[in-house]
Formats: sequence, structure tokens, C-alpha cells
Amino acid sequence: MFPPQRLRNLLLLSALSLTSLQAHAVDKHAVKNHNNGLRSLALSRPARSNAIIALQFNAGSFQDTVPGLAHLAEHVFLRQHILDARRERIPLRDFLALHGGRVNAKTSHESTYFLFEIQRDAAPVLLRELANLLREPSLNTTLIASEISAVDDEFGLLKTRQSWLLQDALKAATASSHPFRQNSAGNRNSFAPYSLEDIQAALYDFFKRYYRPANLSLIYVSPEDSAQQHTSINNSFGSLPVRPAADTSEAPLFDPDTLPRRLQICLLYTSDAADE
Repeated sequence: MFPPQRLRNLLLLSALSLTSLQAHAVDKHAVKNHNNGLRSLALSRPARSNAIIALQFNAGSFQDTVPGLAHLAEHVFLRQHILDARRERIPLRDFLALHGGRVNAKTSHESTYFLFEIQRDAAPVLLRELANLLREPSLNTTLIASEISAVDDEFGLLKTRQSWLLQDALKAATASSHPFRQNSAGNRNSFAPYSLEDIQAALYDFFKRYYRPANLSLIYVSPEDSAQQHTSINNSFGSLPVRPAADTSEAPLFDPDTLPRRLQICLLYTSDAADE
């Protein structure tokens, strides 16, 4: 049976789409709990030509104070500027493109993750700069307005998916005050009641409250040896200030007084869909 710490990280590997890594590769020397609350897993793979940096924050749409805020925070985080190896300011996505990199990100109800892949030589710089973004993100209202438009475009596709329609239907069975009932993805309408300055303040509070080491699990896979990996992590995320983990608990999803309940969901198909 796996020890709890090892099992947690194996589950995290799976959640972050790193299932190709074999379970036996995760040993007690690769896992570290840092003084500032960060939990990290370093895996040395000398044969790799690139590196993987995976971040999972224990905060998602259930922590929204504005419907769609966590999703918007994910978007805004990826639009930040960083300093490259020459200490020149450059958009994060441009840095990734210049170094053969890519990123995948997702906001769920209870967590937000980022999965970066980049050339091996650029990985330590990326680690350093991602940590620096947690110290002081730039959240100007022009950027926020742009990303609200991007979130709204995504919602236009999301709202037609059956999984979203089923989730939306399930809201009727949940507690009326639970955040599950909100628009977790966000769109232009969900942000409309708030000024850009209000959303900016809410984003600053969200980043300060949840994008902190004690709410973060990090996986670093690279060709470096374990000692170099731990040095890179310690000098970046491990050096962030100590802050207690944020409270991410929420009220029960269902009101006990209304259980058991039966919810009937009817899916309507067009004649074209029925013919396929």
C-alpha cells in the first residue's frame, strides 16, 4: 500500500496528465515539503530534451467572489510578462514560444493547474519567473478587459457541450447558496455587474489569498540531477514568503433537509441530430 504522501503525488501526476511517468519513479527523496508550505516533486530524467513544470493551486470556481473569477485569474496569469535570461522583459507566452515551449491550463471547481513544457536550458529561468509572478502579478484593467473577452469566447463554445448542459441542470438539486450554482466558467454577462476596477480588486485578492506556496503543489521533471532540481525549486518557489494555507472549505453541496431528491433531465435533440 502506498504511503499517503506518495499516493497524493501519484494522484497529482495523474491529474496533471503525467501518467506516462511510472509509479516506481516517485520515491521519498523526490518529494519535499518546504518551510513556506510548498509541496514539490522533482523527477530527474537525464535523457529528456525538455522539462516539465506543473503547478496545481488548491483554488477554483468554488472560491469565486465574482462568477468566473478563478477562470479569469488563470487567463490573466498566462498573459503576464517575465524577465528572460538577459533580464529583458518579455510576455510569458513569447518566452515559451522562443524556447520550444507550450502550456496547458484548466480551472475546475476546487483547483487550477498549469502544465508547462519547455527546452531544458530555459527551465530554471521559467521556474524563477513563475515564482516571481506570485510575488507581484500585473493586473491592469486593459489586460483584464481583454481576457474577459477571451473567457466569453470560450463560454460560447462551452455552453453547447452536453457535459456543461448536464452540470447546469444539476444546479437545481444543489443548495441554493452553494457556489456550484454560479457560472463557474464566467462570461461577459457574469462580469457585467462589476466595474473593471472592482474585478481588478477581486483578482488581486484572489491571487494574494490562493496563489501562495501553502496552496501549491509543484512537479518538476527535467534532465538535471536531483540536487540541481532541488536547488532550482528552492531558489524560486521555495524562497517565497511563508503564509498559511488559505481556507478553501465550502458549505455542503446539498441541503440535507431536501434529501433524497430525484432530478429528471430531458435532453432535446433536433431532427438533424436524431438522424446522425
